[in-house]
Amino acid sequence: MPELNWLGDRKAREKRDIGMVWAAVSNGRCVFAMVTDAATAGMSVKAQLRQAIGA
Repeated sequence: MPELNWLGDRKAREKRDIGMVWAAVSNGRCVFAMVTDAATAGMSVKAQLRQAIGA
């Protein structure tokens, strides 16, 4: 997952960290994606979601 400027915010980092742990302990039943707008991420929201689920 690329480090984006908005992830520099402490609360955003905490949300990302919690989400990643949640997904990791789900035994593959859950995925976590911190999706943002296309301009920030460099890809569409749809593409970000597809990448998260491996589609």
